[in-house]
Amino acid sequence: MADQLTYNYGDAPQAVIQAQCAAQCPDGYRIAVHAGEDLDALAAATQPVIDSRLEAVTFTEGPRDDAGRRVFTFTAEGLAVLCRRLSEADMDPDGEEEPPAHSLRSCILSTLDIEEI
Repeated sequence: MADQLTYNYGDAPQAVIQAQCAAQCPDGYRIAVHAGEDLDALAAATQPVIDSRLEAVTFTEGPRDDAGRRVFTFTAEGLAVLCRRLSEADMDPDGEEEPPAHSLRSCILSTLDIEEI
């Protein structure tokens, strides 16, 4: 197992995320989600395809898996952009609950040996 990289929340550089993804997932990073908060966060972060930074989230949607989850495969560059967009998602107005987008980002990064605290 590679050494875990640690950053403050939202500070993991896109270049590091992209490099970790490319090294660990040469055929793309696969995400399988059921309908619900994770899917909603994913949909919000992938629209629009090109954002104000002129960065695109590149991915493909495949057939549902055996558990009925929707399956998406992201390029390394697309995953880095997705993670940036997830970190930019609005916080809970009361600041008491982590938004689903932030939770999804943390889960993605942990699979790439990146931790944000």
